[in-house]
Amino acid sequence: MGMSAARWRFRLSIHARLPASGIYIHFMRLSFRDIDYFLAFSSSANRLEAAALLGVTLSALNRAIQRVETEFGLALVVRHARTACMTREGERFVTALQAMSTGYSQASRVIVELRERDPRASARRGQVRDIHLPRATCT
Repeated sequence: MGMSAARWRFRLSIHARLPASGIYIHFMRLSFRDIDYFLAFSSSANRLEAAALLGVTLSALNRAIQRVETEFGLALVVRHARTACMTREGERFVTALQAMSTGYSQASRVIVELRERDPRASARRGQVRDIHLPRATCT
């Protein structure tokens, strides 16, 4: 089986078990965007308002909310014909997501400060700075 086929299978699978070790691995398929969309929905009066604030379609917002629910295996939102509201579990989950979002924002600010202090530290991904290693000698 080629490498691309193996990658494809892992992208479709959320859970995997390593055969020899019996270790169970959970691959998170969420993005920070999904979490941001979910938080925007939780703080808005309705889904249309949240979608408008985010600049996305209602369909994109609904898919993000579904990915969050699927990832964690809980019904976080109760959907009606024209409205949707958070479940108790959803409200508790929002509190945890807000803390995570705050932590991510703080970490991002630290990175910006570090880059401002030392511009050389912000090498682009894929770039390698000059590394000086001692010469190996063969004997």
